[in-house]
Amino acid sequence: MGKKKTGNQEAEFFFWRNKKILRHYGEYWYNGKQTAKALQAHAEQDKILRKYVYSEVNQFGTTYLGFYYLIKRRLMPLKNFRWGWKDPRNTITIDLWKALFPDAKIIGIIRHPFYASLSLYYFELKRYRGYLARGREANFIFTPEFCFKTWEFYNNRLLKIQEQYPEDVLLIFYEDLNKDNTLNKLLRFAGHTGQTLHLKDFRINPSNYNVPKSFNIIKTLMRQSSLAQDFNYTL
Repeated sequence: MGKKKTGNQEAEFFFWRNKKILRHYGEYWYNGKQTAKALQAHAEQDKILRKYVYSEVNQFGTTYLGFYYLIKRRLMPLKNFRWGWKDPRNTITIDLWKALFPDAKIIGIIRHPFYASLSLYYFELKRYRGYLARGREANFIFTPEFCFKTWEFYNNRLLKIQEQYPEDVLLIFYEDLNKDNTLNKLLRFAGHTGQTLHLKDFRINPSNYNVPKSFNIIKTLMRQSSLAQDFNYTL
């Protein structure tokens, strides 16, 4: 929510809140360990909510649902109105949002580390080239190794979140999204008990990137990664 449903973009309100919160701790989306640790404390949660959420919701509320009291007082216009948002940074800041929305359900998507790393590499490469085209200085840090370590960081966070909120977390594999039982399990988890989704209603975009030779290192990293092995990912 907050962006076009036909795309896969982050909800702007939460995107900018998460980004500011990470910057508050001197971090970015790819290295948020200290942010995640700090937000475990209730006093810290309250301080950050007051500084970056409550104080700004009146100004930016229309970017999201348009109601000041929606977040300020944790209310929804309708009791049974289901809503949600997507932003990978939630994986770092989840304790903050869980404090604000204690009944929230969390859905985590786990993707094959090779293709996740490849997708991240090309996404950041496109952004890097855009910076250069506009005459801006930029450093490209997203090597195959860096992309793989980012995958490990985020998926280790997902497992920790599942352990912390076992009743409110559903982890599913990206590769299983084209299965009826996976999609309908997701729907039931989200509270849509009277709805059934079939494969003809859903399509996974294939990965069609060219694979640089430098990505051969991912095979070695996967063999060394206990996390990749636990997920039964191979090449």
